[in-house]
Amino acid sequence: MDAMLLVGIASARLERSEEAVSMLSVVSERAPDVYLVYYWLASAHRRLKNLPQALEMAQKAVSLGPKEAQGYHQLGLCYLELQAWDQAAKQLHTAAKLAPQMAATHASLGCALEELGRPSDAREAYLRAVALNPKHINALSQLGLMHIHQLDYEGATKYAKLILAADPDAIRGHALMAAVLIGLNKPAEAKAHADRVLAQQPDKPDTFTLYGTMLQAVGQLDEADAYFRRSIEMEKLQGYPYYGLVRARKLKGTDQELVDQMEKVLLDPALPRVFRRDLEYALGKAHSDLGQAGQAMAHYDAGNALLRQQRFGVAQFDARHFSKGVDYVIRNFGAEFIEANSVHGSADPLPIFVVGMMRSGTTLAEQILSSHPAIAGAGERRFWMEHRQDFLAPPGNRVDPKRLKDVCEAYVGLLREFGRDASRVVDKLPTNYGHVGLLHVAFPHAAIIHMRRHPVDTCLSIWMTLNSATVEWSCVKKNIVFVYNEYLRVMEHWRRVMPPGKMFEVDYEDLVTDPEPTIRAMVEHCGMEWDDRCLRPQDNQRAIATPSDWQVRQPIYRSSVERWRMFEPYLGEFAELLEQRP
Repeated sequence: MDAMLLVGIASARLERSEEAVSMLSVVSERAPDVYLVYYWLASAHRRLKNLPQALEMAQKAVSLGPKEAQGYHQLGLCYLELQAWDQAAKQLHTAAKLAPQMAATHASLGCALEELGRPSDAREAYLRAVALNPKHINALSQLGLMHIHQLDYEGATKYAKLILAADPDAIRGHALMAAVLIGLNKPAEAKAHADRVLAQQPDKPDTFTLYGTMLQAVGQLDEADAYFRRSIEMEKLQGYPYYGLVRARKLKGTDQELVDQMEKVLLDPALPRVFRRDLEYALGKAHSDLGQAGQAMAHYDAGNALLRQQRFGVAQFDARHFSKGVDYVIRNFGAEFIEANSVHGSADPLPIFVVGMMRSGTTLAEQILSSHPAIAGAGERRFWMEHRQDFLAPPGNRVDPKRLKDVCEAYVGLLREFGRDASRVVDKLPTNYGHVGLLHVAFPHAAIIHMRRHPVDTCLSIWMTLNSATVEWSCVKKNIVFVYNEYLRVMEHWRRVMPPGKMFEVDYEDLVTDPEPTIRAMVEHCGMEWDDRCLRPQDNQRAIATPSDWQVRQPIYRSSVERWRMFEPYLGEFAELLEQRP
């Protein structure tokens, strides 16, 4: 083999890419039909971000080595970086067929499938990569992030631990663990991992974005801004750092330079789609703050379209299946079921369940209640989504007392992680509204608080929020309206069948316009003595991992009441809900 070819390949392997391109280009003139020359030229050009040249070299490599899996893998990587997701998936599928034992190919295929909005297929690809190489850090990291998008922080923890077991210094492992611990409301532990990332990778914008996100979660907003700005200084073609800057404060006319910068970045064709999505939401928030409703809605519409494409691709929300789920609840969990089975429930009054539609004020309610020294906040726990059927005996409308006891003990153990000595612990997963009857059966002495808000304000807020959780119906207005009406249907059912006084309903508008009597009633419903600290939720320094983390750190304000009026010309399907009440 040509000595210069060997040296060129060695340079490419060592990531001395400019040197590799120089040598291999000379070799390609002498040996224009050698597969390895073009394979390594493609690799070197790709590392130098010379993507058109990399693509040309990879295509040449594939034409010279049509049975070489690595060539198709390299071509797939070029298409990935060019954001040509369909082509990337096609080439990586071919590579996987030619060499199914290559873990890296399956991991790269997972990335392409995620971008195509095929999360289930992407998960399978990542799992295949991990089966072939249990220490494949990229695949483990992506699987962990998928669990975070499902609010399954416990599942994500498993993957973070696997990464750190494989490599205790792995930056991806510490970054993933920091994100998990932010979601679990454990800021001190999250900071320790974020510090490791910062120490090892002080020159990467992602590091500063991670740190800013962590600081925002614990309410250090000015410090968070500094980290987001530093990230942007290092790389302007981003998305989330801009979103982080604008989401945690109300922009004013003096912020026009920032808005102009974001608009300029959005127009850059080199901006990756995932960053474009974040930037659309950031600009929506910016124009909304500046009173420019039409421009704001245009950006929110674009952001939702991108989010839907990325998370779900061409998959359609199954409204019929959703409605059947509500029918099942109404049919099986009525007054007789609740009365007959609540005698088997736990006598522990520890849980406070705060339920409601997304963006109805559940985070504010938790922030207020957890300001009480005897009440802790657990954030949004997925426990009942995963275990609500565990204590039901066939055909699904009878309770197995032994299994119910086990489930209740496991749940109390989970809550105790967030409040070792607390008298009460708040679980504020909004979608627990669908399980109110089962929650009462499991914990008949627990407080249940239903947060209600004006339908259009609620739906607009969903539309205008970049939610890290995967919510299959939240990116299409007609789907949001449909789910809102189904929510109304199931809540009306609980009003009919729940024992009187067991479900306390709070109107968001009452809470923010006349806070003290409403908050006193909430605290009384939870069986607790009054404490004035509940009137100052902005002083509560606990970590918050929901999109409302900024709002609930302000003194209680009413500017979000009837916010829909500003956007009335642009409501679209949301206007159907103007006559509804929750």
